[in-house]
Amino acid sequence: MRDVIEDSRNGLLRQKVMAKGDLIREIVPTFNRQVRGILDAETCLGIQRVIMGGSGDSHFAPMCTEMMFEAVAKLPTEANRGMSIGRYTMPFLRENDVARTLAIGVSVSGEVARSIELLSLAHDRGAYTLAVTANPESRITKVANAVFNTKLEEGDDGAPGMRTYVASMIALYMVALRLADCRDAISQAEGDLWRKAMLRTADIIDETNKKISDKVRKVAEHLKDAPALVFFGSGPNFGTALYAAAKIVEADGWHERAEDIEEWAHLQRFTRDRSTVCFVIAPPGLSYSRAVENCREMKRLGHYLVAVVRDGEKEISSIADVVLPVYGDVPEPLTPLVYSNAVELFASDHSQVTGEPYFRGRREPWVVPGSTWRPTQSGKIYETVAELDLPSVLKVD
Repeated sequence: MRDVIEDSRNGLLRQKVMAKGDLIREIVPTFNRQVRGILDAETCLGIQRVIMGGSGDSHFAPMCTEMMFEAVAKLPTEANRGMSIGRYTMPFLRENDVARTLAIGVSVSGEVARSIELLSLAHDRGAYTLAVTANPESRITKVANAVFNTKLEEGDDGAPGMRTYVASMIALYMVALRLADCRDAISQAEGDLWRKAMLRTADIIDETNKKISDKVRKVAEHLKDAPALVFFGSGPNFGTALYAAAKIVEADGWHERAEDIEEWAHLQRFTRDRSTVCFVIAPPGLSYSRAVENCREMKRLGHYLVAVVRDGEKEISSIADVVLPVYGDVPEPLTPLVYSNAVELFASDHSQVTGEPYFRGRREPWVVPGSTWRPTQSGKIYETVAELDLPSVLKVD
């Protein structure tokens, strides 16, 4: 195993983020070719709804790409945690609906229990099942009608997951575009424009990284003693907020939280402690106006505000304590690819300035030396809906 303490000191995650544009250039064309062999036109035409999920980053990737399925492929789509979909959605779908459902389970390792269970229960109900995984020989592939192989030549190598996360997102974007193409939700020319836009994010990422790199380091140093960090986003970037919070806890174990921008007004607004740092991810899009309104309130109440916004944005930038701009225009469904950069760099730099190694150096009490128990991969996996014993759960006396 790599020395995660040394990796965190050297900013391995930052190094991976700085090369993110090259990763996108590499996998967009190859994944586009792959999806055409995975989903044939007849299968795509039979799909009437999409349900997808996983755990951790493999939950956030479906959250970030859900808008592409709904807005571009024009398909009702639910993105959720693997356990919620497996045990609380699949058992209750109507027979006519489930036969026309594409169930997607995302798991980089292919061994995460809840993602396997999601596809097992979906397969048992008769849905068409697709595994998105970097391990084509894993358990999840055994319960899938089709497999999207996201294996990379170079993975994350002990750093908090970033490259594998991008690969999962690109795979899901490609599935959405394939469905849109085959179902005539978009023209072939429109599909090509979306794929070109995906490739163009690589240039935007490179330019953004170059211009904000030093600034992010200074922000991490300034906030090294901040008691808590909260990340806000909406629409596809609620997934980005969840992902950002996850990178912080993986990188240095700091107190973190992710929330929808709207929910700040209903929840965090009432906190007693005004020292909470608020990161707001607010690209141009359907939730931008609400982000402006809530950012004004955050500042009125005295919170420290870090804004990840389009370069040249004025409403939030004029009141934020720190602005981390994105240098380029991106259609809202694709914004998670680029609006995650600043928080990825911040997670790596925050780990360095606090002196905390990635994953606590894998030496915390939750690591059991010599044990084969893996909380994410072990435990009961229900393979059929009958095993859930729904009559007893739904019994009313």
